[in-house]
Amino acid sequence: MDNQLAIDPWTNWERITAVSFPEAKSLAQAFLVNPGLFTKHVFTNGLILVRNIFSDYIYPLVANFGFSRLLLAAVAGLYLVKIANNIIGGWRKVTPKAARLASVRRRREFFGIATVVFLAPVILGCVIAAPRDHYVVVIVFLLFCLIALLVEKFQKLDHPLLLPAAGVAVLVVAPVIPVNPQETLSVVRQLQAAAPHTTVMLEIDGGWCAYLKPPCESIWATNYAADSEFQSFLYEKKIDSIFVSPRLLEYAPIASDPHFRELISGPQKFA
Repeated sequence: MDNQLAIDPWTNWERITAVSFPEAKSLAQAFLVNPGLFTKHVFTNGLILVRNIFSDYIYPLVANFGFSRLLLAAVAGLYLVKIANNIIGGWRKVTPKAARLASVRRRREFFGIATVVFLAPVILGCVIAAPRDHYVVVIVFLLFCLIALLVEKFQKLDHPLLLPAAGVAVLVVAPVIPVNPQETLSVVRQLQAAAPHTTVMLEIDGGWCAYLKPPCESIWATNYAADSEFQSFLYEKKIDSIFVSPRLLEYAPIASDPHFRELISGPQKFA
């Protein structure tokens, strides 16, 4: 993802892997075909994952917040740890297997192993595929759970006013969060207004039909065979709308088709 490719790697992955890992049909085969590049890919993704966690969750606190903001971060962090600890405590009460454990240590080990089991495949997905934002969020939450398990080892101090005081501190110190442009929401509203009767949509982004009422049927552009006729494909799948996104315009099998180019150059002629 950091190589600044001229094509979208998510939709043109076959062309990319054919160059670097020819004839590989699995991860094991990819490693055997080109172990150096495979290792470099995994190592690079690992560095990107660490960088994303730091840049998205740590650096903004350190760079943009003063002392009061750092105090907020500390209070909020402890508050989140306390919440995670309570959640884990709740799991301990309702989980029959945990309830049968003989000691607090064994219960802690059980939840520690369970958290690592959840954490491991997410990290593997990040380093093998790509550290996408929604994976990083899951990793950060599970890391908070591990921190909560470590905090549980410390001696507990019963201060009933601690959480209310922390809540007041957050209320006083919390900054006003700016409103970010909601581009996806704008697209969804335009889509709902412009295509209320869409039944079958050709798209490549991953589920625009879900935002329509009633939802339409998505036909994925990646299912289009490059050696077939695009117009026949539209008729065969009964496609009545096409979501023309930047990714679709970069998907070579469709973007290079003459009929598709004619469609997007003058869609009114085909209405």
